[in-house]
Amino acid sequence: MNVFLVSVVLIHFFQPLAVRLGFVDVPAGRKRHEQTTPTCGGIAILLAIAVAALFGALAASLVVCLWVLGAACIGAADDLRGLPATGRLIGYGMAALLLFVTHEIPVVAFGDMARLPGDIMPTAGLVIGFGFALLLLNSINMMDGLDGLAGGVSMSALFWLVLIASRFGAEGIAGDAQIVMAATAGFLVFNLRTAWRSRACVFLGDAGSTALGAALAYLILGLSGTEGGPTLPALLWLVAVPVIDTLSLIVRRFAAGRSPFSADRWHLHHLLLDLGLSHARVTLVISAIAFVCGGVGFFGMVVGVRASVMMIGLVPLVVAHTALVLVATKGIRIEVPANSPLPPDVAPFKGSVEGTAKQPEAIRVVH
Repeated sequence: MNVFLVSVVLIHFFQPLAVRLGFVDVPAGRKRHEQTTPTCGGIAILLAIAVAALFGALAASLVVCLWVLGAACIGAADDLRGLPATGRLIGYGMAALLLFVTHEIPVVAFGDMARLPGDIMPTAGLVIGFGFALLLLNSINMMDGLDGLAGGVSMSALFWLVLIASRFGAEGIAGDAQIVMAATAGFLVFNLRTAWRSRACVFLGDAGSTALGAALAYLILGLSGTEGGPTLPALLWLVAVPVIDTLSLIVRRFAAGRSPFSADRWHLHHLLLDLGLSHARVTLVISAIAFVCGGVGFFGMVVGVRASVMMIGLVPLVVAHTALVLVATKGIRIEVPANSPLPPDVAPFKGSVEGTAKQPEAIRVVH
């Protein structure tokens, strides 16, 4: 069945209903969109996947569906009422426990990085898997800051998951990834900025971003746990961009003496906006980087690169991200040559946290 069309139709009909029920995002504070926007995209994605399940197209078990649905319900409650960050995290953790106490997630593979004794490694693997599930769920949620961004990054990961799962014979995971990808593509029809639409007319909402993160976490951990499947360090490349950005945010917030759950404009997409890129270009740049990273991960798995090498290979990405943060927040002088791919309308940095960010001494753009 065509999950893409189901998603498109559901979103079309849900928009007025979402407004009446209060599932809307109102511009205020950090939220810079131009007008009140329905947040029914994620709910429509979930229902499109549910329709596929009713037709027997979904391979995931009931427990996996409850994990994704539980995360989405917590996100929906946050969309509607606003929940404290610690409460959300506890709720996500309880939902994630379902996957592990029921053994729906097998022990993930670490390849040559599995150095602990045999009787300890399975337990350590479960703990790492649990932490990864929560990290990825929140990473996709934090990526949902610009039109098309969370959906684009998720689509990139899902695309590579389909190829990798098919190559390693995990047809169930490949099929489920295709279903989620088709439902997400239907949402992006309404969420991406295009030449004929200057802004998104529907948002994912926390229900959608957390559901996508939960689904990706299951697909990655499930694929890593299949016999003869790829290792988790290699699969990390598929979601390297959101995960690195989230870990960087946590470190920077702790260093600033703030809660890791506090709201600000320190995300990667905010920094790129502050450096002068347009919303559409930021979405394109980050999605393209995520796609390339996924391609590197796929290539490494195909040629059999060791897990430790794949993990070490992530270091340059961390360094590049750190350099960008320093450029945007520490006032490093930038010179852009005439043949630079940066747009000609690069604007001076305005501060990634209004009223608190350190202003640069100078940013000089040379063309």
